[in-house]
Amino acid sequence: MKNISTIAKLSQRYTGHCLRATAIHAMNDAGHEARHIMFINGHRNKASIRSYNLGCNINEKKSMSNTLSALTEPTC
Repeated sequence: MKNISTIAKLSQRYTGHCLRATAIHAMNDAGHEARHIMFINGHRNKASIRSYNLGCNINEKKSMSNTLSALTEPTC
């Protein structure tokens, strides 16, 4: 995966773990049950996938960005 990132001249180097983490996060955001995510990724307990889902999903990030952007707009 590292070689593919380099050959494709991506902005950063990606690893297999990056893809796995992205897949787990995407499945969680889509509302899939933890047990199904665990089955697909080979995890044996919920604690092992919980750390992948501690961050914000894309909709939460957009909402927070909009809130902060509104602070810079004139109120009058």
